[in-house]
Amino acid sequence: MKKGIALTVIVVGIVLFGWIYGFRLTESGAIPGNVQILNSSKTVYGKAVLFEDSVNDSFGVARLKQYLGFLYQYDGGSNGYSVAKDKPFQVTGYGSSETKQAFVVGVKTAVDSNIKYIAVGNHLEDLSRVEKYELTLDDVYKHKEKYQVAEVVNHYTLFVLDQYSEDNWTFRAFDANGKLIADQLFAAEARYIDW
Repeated sequence: MKKGIALTVIVVGIVLFGWIYGFRLTESGAIPGNVQILNSSKTVYGKAVLFEDSVNDSFGVARLKQYLGFLYQYDGGSNGYSVAKDKPFQVTGYGSSETKQAFVVGVKTAVDSNIKYIAVGNHLEDLSRVEKYELTLDDVYKHKEKYQVAEVVNHYTLFVLDQYSEDNWTFRAFDANGKLIADQLFAAEARYIDW
């Protein structure tokens, strides 16, 4: 009888300890807020997650540490983002330029846009924000060592990059035919391309 009570106390203690220190059984449970997981990707440290927060109608990304294959702990993230009016997409990211622990990037496209693919990266050197340029999705694939490309699914894409850099904070959006329709060059806002 005493062994059963002692075992129960130990189990309850372990569960409470884990709960206090942020361990959860689900990815969504580990992220603060009322979130729905849209996409996740396994990484060397756990999971990179793209989520939507239904309370404030926004989206974000997070890194989750994973233990024993079924416990998740929040390791930081970025949230509270939405697509501004008249903008083609919104980008948010979380990570460090100092380490190679994975830089997590989420992109949400405008509901009325016809964006089908997002490319992260750059091979065009010294391109100014006001300069007109030509680029197709075929050009991106010809320089595949410089880019990651993802198909937009339900207006979202998730990228896991080595680290933050000027080149991997350059985004380009393409339609189903591979035509460039929007971009966000480093240190600039997202814009539609209409030239």
